Amino acid sequence: MNVAFVSPLRQVDAIHEPPRGGVQIGPALMASLLFNKGWKVHFLDESVHNGGWQRRELCVRTLWPGQRGIHEEALNRTWGEVHEEKMYDFHKLSSTDFIKKYSAFREDGSVQRIIARIGIPEEETIEYLRRHHIEAVGIPLAASANYLAATSLGARIKRELPHVRVVMGGQHITADPVKFVRDNPWVDHVAEGDAITTIEAMMAGRLKDKIVPGGFQKMEAYPVMNCDLLADAGYSTPPTHNFPSGLKSIDWMASRGCYRHCEFCFAGRPEQKVTQSGWDKIRQQLDHFVACGYQEIVLQDDAILSRPKEFFIPLLGEMKQRGLSWSDNGGVEFESLSDEVTAAIMAYNDGRPGKCFSLYVPFNPRQGNEKQSSAGSMTTKYENSKENLKKLRSAKVYVLTSIMVGTPDQTHETFAEDMAASRKLIVDGYLDTALPLSATMLPGTRWFERNGHNIVHPDDWAGYNLFSTHHNTNDMTARKIEEGMIRWVKESSDVQTIEAWQCAFA
Repeated sequence: MNVAFVSPLRQVDAIHEPPRGGVQIGPALMASLLFNKGWKVHFLDESVHNGGWQRRELCVRTLWPGQRGIHEEALNRTWGEVHEEKMYDFHKLSSTDFIKKYSAFREDGSVQRIIARIGIPEEETIEYLRRHHIEAVGIPLAASANYLAATSLGARIKRELPHVRVVMGGQHITADPVKFVRDNPWVDHVAEGDAITTIEAMMAGRLKDKIVPGGFQKMEAYPVMNCDLLADAGYSTPPTHNFPSGLKSIDWMASRGCYRHCEFCFAGRPEQKVTQSGWDKIRQQLDHFVACGYQEIVLQDDAILSRPKEFFIPLLGEMKQRGLSWSDNGGVEFESLSDEVTAAIMAYNDGRPGKCFSLYVPFNPRQGNEKQSSAGSMTTKYENSKENLKKLRSAKVYVLTSIMVGTPDQTHETFAEDMAASRKLIVDGYLDTALPLSATMLPGTRWFERNGHNIVHPDDWAGYNLFSTHHNTNDMTARKIEEGMIRWVKESSDVQTIEAWQCAFA
């Protein structure tokens, strides 16, 4: 068969959200699986294909209270013009006055955002599919924030190329596949759970049911990711979501799943236990990365420190043996930052080829500290892990953390405590940067179950992004959460430098 995997363009709030892009690992692995079976496979990312990253179309999107659906009007301004005015006001105005001007939440109850569509227009994708005689298309919907881009593309493919089979999957769909199919009846199949064992049958049209359960699959079900398939996708654009090392880098997961069941996260659902790749496959993958010219691995594992002696530390050895540099962007668990793990990371930066550039060590809410400062409570409880952060920085490892603003249990007081605790950690040399992230009520999580009713508008998909707010809490309005995000960046600017790859206000 002749098939394509198409990652939709990005839609972001041009005021609050920095553009972020990179290889989507799941579709790349499914494409590799079908390629290994002799299929003709195309891989296209609308956000970077044919100069997509520089093609940014702006509109004003309005959502009216009590009404479903969206209203959009084209905005005859460039991304650069909007950013320049925003940054002028960011430096000139107080946090309160800035939000009065730029809040997405208007006095009349509507939600209004300046939306940037980053990537090639749908008609170019349609023409690509037509020109290459594509028979089936896989479209990922991993992030709820990209719901409109993914569903708009899928619906247009079915309208203009009705013979093309459209298959979709991702965390958002897995959270409620019945609702997704009801809202998008044109889709041929959706994957509930992992699609790696069902993608062949779905793309080939061998199944009748629209909802195809795949469960949670162990790493042995996944192939080596074939980077040759990414050649035409457009990934010559450097990734924009991790430490700017200047090296040719690629996202990768050596393991999947998580052993925690955090209320805000989808990865730690009870059925999703940690599964780690076997060493033969890891060595094949790393050798392939090197052969394709990659110099840096950006680890995206959710639980990279699970079984560190048996897995993480030997993994470092395999990467170092090949002279590969690496950063972690999936999150290194603070509690598991032991002396042995720290020593192994520090030893990586021994001057021989291969370097650890950065670690993302988030201070996420844990069970039992939801009503406290997460940064303050965790660094007090895990004093040894805190000291290891300073050791890592002494080895020239960039240490980045994040604190969630607007969690369901957060009060104005605990927000202030988190700001103070994070500031002290930076001043005392434990961290390079502490970023605020807007808490998100993701479908399928316990936060969504108990606080989803506080989402201001159900069609505000852009609000599901990392830095854009979309909800109220019992203690904080959506505007106050937005203001807290701005306060954090402004009031910490004397002790940390936030870069453009980290935040929309740099």
